[in-house]
Amino acid sequence: MTVRVWHMTVKPRHRPWTDNGGSSVSTLERLDVVWTSRSAALVAEIIPCINQTWEGLDSQWGEEKALDTCRISIYVTDKNQAAVPSLKRELRNMSLADCVHF
Repeated sequence: MTVRVWHMTVKPRHRPWTDNGGSSVSTLERLDVVWTSRSAALVAEIIPCINQTWEGLDSQWGEEKALDTCRISIYVTDKNQAAVPSLKRELRNMSLADCVHF
């Protein structure tokens, strides 16, 4: 939900990265999203939405500017020996796979 609210706030229509002769009308600070979850199943349920939002931002602004604006870190502390490998398999094709730490 936080990423959705943030995305709506800084939607690319605001064009915060335009250069108007050295001064910008709108400047953004970086958003650091840090999520720690004990449940790999919960992360598996929510990360597709977060990843979709990230890919939209990445496609509009480019990877470099997207990373300058938002950093996402997800820590999974689930001890379930079956759930963690399942989540890792799901992450393989996602842009945010490197943002998830176990």
